[in-house]
Amino acid sequence: MRLIKFLSHPKQNTALVVVNFILIGTGVFSQQFLPPQIPLFYGNPSGIDQLAGKSWIMLLPVLALVVTIINSSIASSVSENFLKITLLGVSVLFTTLSTITMVKIIFLVGNI
Repeated sequence: MRLIKFLSHPKQNTALVVVNFILIGTGVFSQQFLPPQIPLFYGNPSGIDQLAGKSWIMLLPVLALVVTIINSSIASSVSENFLKITLLGVSVLFTTLSTITMVKIIFLVGNI
């Protein structure tokens, strides 16, 4: 029961939004260290199809922020605890995976 109260608290959603804004700031800051093309579309065949412009690295944290905001708004209007926890879990997972992907791309091709 404590876990349900902890996960349904609005502080977790605020923390995710703050993390996503930090990632957006990191993406803006890292623009100067990235080459003109970065590997972003790993699902495409190897080669030029995987590359995107360096400004596309902002796609990851912006999508994570949008998912977090949408899930937070849905969770605030729902009374069922299981759905609230599931929505928060999806937001945490999406933010974590976008963070890992962004950091790996920056360290893989960036001149840091």
